[in-house]
Amino acid sequence: MDSAGNDLSDKSPLPSITLDLWFDIDAQDLYRAIPLIPNLDWESGPLGVRLSLQPDNSDELLARYRHARSQAQEATDDASDFHPWPTSLSDYLSRTLQEEYSVSIATLDRSSFDEEWNEDLSRPPRALADTSTQARTILDSIIKVDFMDAQRFLSDSEASGKGEHLSGRLGRFYKNNLERYDDNHGATRALADSERRLNDHLLQVFKPTLDSLNKLGYPGFSNPYLLIRSVVDPESIFSSKNTSVHYSLDDPDTLDPGVAPVMLPGRYNGLGFKNLIYMVIELLDFQERWASMPVRPLLHLVMIEEPEAHLHAQLQQVFIRQIRKVLDEEASFLTQLVITTHSSHIIYEAGFSPIRYFKRSAGVPNQATTDVLDLATFKRPTAPQSVVSGPTATAASDEGSGEAVTSEREPDVPAAAAIDEVVTRDFLIRYMKLTHCDLFFADAAVLVEGNVERLLLPLMIERTAPELKAQYLSILEVGGAFAHRFRDLVNFLGITTLVITDLDSVALKGAAVSTPGEPESYAEESAMNEMPSTGQTSKSLSVSMTNVPGAQTSNETLKQWLPGRSSIPDLLSASEDLKIQASPCSVRVAYQGVTDVTWNGTTVKLAGRTLEEAFAYQNLQWTQDAGQKDLHLSVVKRSEETPDISNVLARIHHRVASKSFKKTEFALAVFEADPEAWVVPTYIDEGLKWLESQLTPNEILVPVLNADALAADDLGKVA
Repeated sequence: MDSAGNDLSDKSPLPSITLDLWFDIDAQDLYRAIPLIPNLDWESGPLGVRLSLQPDNSDELLARYRHARSQAQEATDDASDFHPWPTSLSDYLSRTLQEEYSVSIATLDRSSFDEEWNEDLSRPPRALADTSTQARTILDSIIKVDFMDAQRFLSDSEASGKGEHLSGRLGRFYKNNLERYDDNHGATRALADSERRLNDHLLQVFKPTLDSLNKLGYPGFSNPYLLIRSVVDPESIFSSKNTSVHYSLDDPDTLDPGVAPVMLPGRYNGLGFKNLIYMVIELLDFQERWASMPVRPLLHLVMIEEPEAHLHAQLQQVFIRQIRKVLDEEASFLTQLVITTHSSHIIYEAGFSPIRYFKRSAGVPNQATTDVLDLATFKRPTAPQSVVSGPTATAASDEGSGEAVTSEREPDVPAAAAIDEVVTRDFLIRYMKLTHCDLFFADAAVLVEGNVERLLLPLMIERTAPELKAQYLSILEVGGAFAHRFRDLVNFLGITTLVITDLDSVALKGAAVSTPGEPESYAEESAMNEMPSTGQTSKSLSVSMTNVPGAQTSNETLKQWLPGRSSIPDLLSASEDLKIQASPCSVRVAYQGVTDVTWNGTTVKLAGRTLEEAFAYQNLQWTQDAGQKDLHLSVVKRSEETPDISNVLARIHHRVASKSFKKTEFALAVFEADPEAWVVPTYIDEGLKWLESQLTPNEILVPVLNADALAADDLGKVA
């Protein structure tokens, strides 16, 4: 934009903001929206409006800016570092935006958009009215929007300038919406009785003083009498000075007559609970004022900015869970809510379908761009999928919108992939709701096998990739059998992801445990590792070391996602490119690889089957030390002669693979040990360093506030 202000040859358009609104309006309310009907051929369908914040006249705007800038430059001393306003077009608009920009409103024709809402640019929208005021009047009759900001400044302090007591907010609500004093005879009688009794009390208390004063007399008057009378003003009945909110520790309805409940002033309750009540009152106030308007707009929209401010986790869930019930019960008309949030607890209660995910994207260099993703469309089948049950087929689609149909012919069996698509989506919705709604707010995701990886990952990050501690990582414990089901979700959200998983080698039952050898032995066995395509069942397979002839992986992530291989030799020889997905987002898989294993001066090459095996192999001497018995990895008895390396590695494999191995206790023992005494398994080290390189690039673009004051050669990058 700034270049267009200074370069006369730059004809690029000035920036604008456009918002399209589409309405489904019932026939009885269509009279309000007649100006929105796009043409005389329109019969039914959604009516659209486009609001555009754009320059009133781009040429005149640029001319005024250039004139103001030339005057500023004439007044500038070349030797001075001071640069008067305006230094750039954006600096000029920082003061003049209201005068140079305005909102225009135009109607949209649904026939100008395809099914994916891509617009036919050859058919421009029609301006709604001649003046902005007329257009706004039409739009205001259709939609009313209220805003609740995150900075509510609800304070406990009497001296707070920005604070507002809950009692004061209730007073405003009373003044705006509740029954008027002079319209309610019951309220009139109650206030009149209170006023009379108060006057009698004041007369009795002040009578001796007033009698003395009345004897003084006053020049020019015939001995007037002084009286003190009270006036009960209903307008101030709920002001913070006269009436305040209290919290009762007892239910007043359950107490005996004459017994007063134990109460505390409102300022003694927590800020979070007051904030919750405050927001409910504010919403009810918005709704009541909308419902009581003489000409009520058809749609009421309330924008709530970060309701989690001042609310702890439990209250955040209560708010989103109960606010709709409150609004539905208290009013005859439906208010719609749009909530912006960074709270995983609110996302937990909302579910997938209502979420619109704002994702930062690379976009144009030096410009911040955002993509808006609709989670309601994630993994939604493009057409109804037939699910067979006897001679009748049922058309099932997402969100339960399918309908039952009957067929006289034998139905077609659906493809396995189509069924798996629906199953995967349902699995992800349930999993995310139960565990990890924070994925939506993460800089990156780390999918791990289980509890051991999740517990040890913070330690390993500190040891091998400390820059990641400054990033917001969402660590999901998904297991090798389910990590691949997250592929579509991370691709949809565009989140950089590291998958830390296991080789999980299995082989035919009875296969011998091989002696660890050189890496060539893996390649020589690769031809034997393809198991027969028929007659092979899981019952004929058993857990094996990774160097057993014919070993395969049971890990579905490695087979179905990255690197897309099933034999152990192929996995161990896979190149780095096969382990990385570059598009639509960066994903890398990290699993055990061949490493040097040393015992009593003998070194062999072997890959662990699991994290525990890989950890033991790369820290073999330390794990077999008598002082590390809490690791449950020590397999060498003090009384026996030192076994050879093959025997030790085979024992470790069987120990870890046994059902009695306590994985969580192993992780906690590592947690308590000296972090300098052990090394991070190589595959995790490489994976974390890759993730660190993705999130903390070596070169960071320098923001330039005044491009004109810098020479072109000065614009660059710094490490």
